[in-house]
Amino acid sequence: MKKNPIESKYCRVINTISILLLIGSLLFVIVYWLRIPDQIPSHYDEFGNITSWSGKLTIFVLLFLYILVYSIISFVGRYPDIWNTAVKVTARNKNFVYLTLARMIATTKLLMVCIFTYLIVNMALARELSPLFTLISLGSIFGGTLFFILWLVIGNRRLN
Repeated sequence: MKKNPIESKYCRVINTISILLLIGSLLFVIVYWLRIPDQIPSHYDEFGNITSWSGKLTIFVLLFLYILVYSIISFVGRYPDIWNTAVKVTARNKNFVYLTLARMIATTKLLMVCIFTYLIVNMALARELSPLFTLISLGSIFGGTLFFILWLVIGNRRLN
């Protein structure tokens, strides 16, 4: 019996790192709570400049969204049969396709966790973001997705 692709060593390692970062973010907010200023940034422009401030409870909205997005991506990742793929899934390529997509999902979760963690820490410290934050965030998510889609298409051609 073949192993479930979402249980590959790569996915286990990446998912473990993601969970540790997520837990670390929660612990950071809990431990640092009394030192978080009463007013924290609630919005940044595309260059990382603070454009709006809110009460420090706002950080829980971001934490909730963080956990919600992570949970949805994790849930969808458990059901490879429902994924929309860039190639037709056949008996011959099924394992390759599902493994590649599972790796893409795990990598996307890790990137998303890094982005949210960076946002949470900077909000809690009432700091501006790097001017490159938007470019790096979007570039890593879209670049990672494009990489795995190309890997999937090229690898699938080699299988046929």
